[in-house]
This record gives sequence, C-alpha cells and structure tokens, in this order.
Amino acid sequence: MHIGPFHLKNNLVVAPMAGVTDRPFRKLCKSMGAGMAVSEMVASNSLLRGSEKTRRRADHEGEVAPIAVQIAGADPGMLADAARYNVDQGAQIIDINMGCPAKKICNVMAGSALLQDESLVGRILEAVVQARNAAIAAPGLEQKVAAENMLSGALRQLFALSENYPNLKANANFQQLQTDLSDIENKLAASRRFFNSAVQEYNTGIQQFPASLFAGAFGFTQRTFFDLGETRAQLEQAPSVKF
Repeated sequence: MHIGPFHLKNNLVVAPMAGVTDRPFRKLCKSMGAGMAVSEMVASNSLLRGSEKTRRRADHEGEVAPIAVQIAGADPGMLADAARYNVDQGAQIIDINMGCPAKKICNVMAGSALLQDESLVGRILEAVVQARNAAIAAPGLEQKVAAENMLSGALRQLFALSENYPNLKANANFQQLQTDLSDIENKLAASRRFFNSAVQEYNTGIQQFPASLFAGAFGFTQRTFFDLGETRAQLEQAPSVKF
C-alpha cells in the first residue's frame, strides 16, 4: 500500500482512538506488524498546545515511520496551522477527522458533521495540503537537507522498483537493503524530531518573561526547524493511495 511517497508493508492500519492509540500503543502495534498506526486526535485550536495532553500526543520519539497524526476541527485556517505544527513535531502524514460521530465533536461542526458542507471540506483539504507542503518545503540547513533528499529519493526509487519486479522484490539481499535503508531513514527522522523539539523549547524560552527582556539585547534570536526540503514539484502532486 502506498500513501503519497510512503510505502506501507501491508494494509493493516490502526485507526486513531482517543485514550487508546498513544505512542506506546502505536509502537506496540507496529512491532506486531501493523503497516501504520495513527495518533490520537489532536485538536486544531492552538490555545490547547501548551497542555500536557497535547504535548504528549505530539511526542513521536522512537516511533517508526510513517508517522501519521489526526487533526480535528472545522476552520480551514486553524486546521492548516495545526498541520504545520504537527509537521514541525515530526508528522509525515496528516489525517483529518471527518468521521467521528461523538456529540461533543459534532456540536462544533467537526468530525462527521463536516460532511454536511462539501464546500467547507474542500477549503479545509486545500488549506491543510498547502500548509503541510509549505512546512516541509521551507528552506533551512541546506546541506543536511540535500543529503536527506538523496536518501529519500533512493528509498522511493527502490520501493517503486521492487513493485515492478516481483523477482527483485523477493530477493533476500534486496529485502535486506530495503530494511537497512528504512532503518537509516527512521533514525534520521528521530534525530529531526529531537532537533525540532529542542528548537521549539528554545524559541518558546526566549519569548517568555523574563528571558524576553534580555534575549534580543544578547543576540538570542528565533531558530529554524529542520525541514525535509522536498522539491515543490513533488509536494504539489496529490497523494495517491494504491492497494
């Protein structure tokens, strides 16, 4: 199964469940063979990001790729901002909650209630896709980004090649090479998340009182997050899902 550039080893996907699919549970499911496990629902309201619950749900340390996060809301702008925030935290796939029938979700026109307004769904999808693409394509740390692009490109080519040539896909040496490259990519993704977490803590720290009184005077400025830096042409292509 393919979701955009991501190759899932099978079609077993763990659905997002509040209070169930936390990070330890997702890691356990992936270790038991799940092709993908989606996080608990993350609210799009930026005012909730300082809460312990939201910080815990945005923590993907040690999680195997692809990292999928579900966001919920009804405002295109807020959902776009939530997509950018979660990509900065390490999310690779953004899922939008349009199926939850829970009363407290539907009362704010989120979840399954969104499907009552097709034009709103269209605006949300457009805003979230553009925000996710912009977050990933933003410049920064050029040399490291270029190296990761080379690795990501090699991974995509290998996965595509194996799908077209069943004999190659079944070859033990080729399978081991795919495993090794995927392991390297997962370690790089973990390092990016650690770096971005440190940058976020630093950026937040210099804006808080009393540090904000001295940060500018002593040259402490906002730092940029480590970005995947994929090319715009690749990012503007609509993700395809194949079984």
